[in-house]
Amino acid sequence: MGRSLEPYHAHHAGKIISLGGGAALIDLLGGRIRGRPAWWTYRLIYLLKLVGTRNKLQALASLTFNRIFEPTV
Repeated sequence: MGRSLEPYHAHHAGKIISLGGGAALIDLLGGRIRGRPAWWTYRLIYLLKLVGTRNKLQALASLTFNRIFEPTV
């Protein structure tokens, strides 16, 4: 008690945002990626963050199936 508060400093590595329709934005460590390459990176990171091989394979199969049989408008 009676101690002075230490200043708070937040450090963010970056942001990844999916925009849908095969587009995304990545702002990572000062660099930026847009469009389809960012979308593929977003999907890869999503798969890597899943826990368990079975979940990763199911998600990969689902994403692949949805990309192949995507309805065109």
